[in-house]
Amino acid sequence: MDAYLYSACNNTFVITEFLNLKTHLAQIVKLKHIDGLIIYKNNPLQMQIYNRDGSEATMCGNGLRCFLLYGYQKGYLSKGYNEVKTKAGIIKTEIINDNPFMCKIYLKPKKDVPIKKDVFFVDGEMLILYTVFVGTLSHVLFYKDGLDKEKVIKRIQTKVIKEVGNISFVKINSREEIEILTYERGVGYTASCSTSNCATFFVLYTLNLISNKVKVINKGGEMTIQYYNDEIILLSGASLCEKIL
Repeated sequence: MDAYLYSACNNTFVITEFLNLKTHLAQIVKLKHIDGLIIYKNNPLQMQIYNRDGSEATMCGNGLRCFLLYGYQKGYLSKGYNEVKTKAGIIKTEIINDNPFMCKIYLKPKKDVPIKKDVFFVDGEMLILYTVFVGTLSHVLFYKDGLDKEKVIKRIQTKVIKEVGNISFVKINSREEIEILTYERGVGYTASCSTSNCATFFVLYTLNLISNKVKVINKGGEMTIQYYNDEIILLSGASLCEKIL
C-alpha cells in the first residue's frame, strides 16, 4: 500500500491512489488519531473520502486541502485553478503558493436550499439549531457555558431531525473572529472540520452576526473564511507528515 499521512489543522488523513477499500480501512482503524482515508484519482480529478467508521463522506475541506497538496507534490497539479469531483459535486479550488503551501477552496451555497431552523430543549434550556448543506450536512448552535454537549448531541441524533450531519458548537468573539468545536459524523469530536466551519460561517453571516471575512479558531488550528461574489472562500494551508504504509 503506497500511502501517505497528511494533516490540515490537525485533521489527519491517509492518502493513496491504490484502491483496496476494505484492506485500507482495516489498516487505518489500527492507526491512532486518523480521521479518514482519501483516494486520489486523476482523469477526471476526483477525491473519494471515507471516515474512520467506513462511511463515505460527501466532502471535506481539510481533506481536500491535503488532496491538493498530495497532487502538487506528486507533480499532477500546478499552481492555479483545479476543479475536483466529490460526492458533493464539482468543487473549484486554487493553489496559490508552494512554500508554505497555500490553497483556496470555493464553496457555493445552494440558494434553493434554505437554512433550516429547529427549536428544542435540553435540561429546560431552549436551544436553536440551524441546519444547512455546504459541502456536507451541518448543524450549528451557539455554545453556552454549562451546556451539556453530550446531551445536546444525543438529542439531535435521536429526536430533532431524521438525517444527522456534523454538529458544530460556535462562540462569537467578535464580528471578525469565531471559535468552533465540531462533532463530526463518523469521527466524533474533531480537531477541526473546515467544511463545517464554512457552513457555520454561512449561517452566522446570513444572520448578520459576523463580517464577510473572519478568523476561525478550532482546537487544531486557525483558518480564514471569506464571503465574496456569492462564494465561500476557505483560505489555508496543509502540511505533509510522512509516508506510512
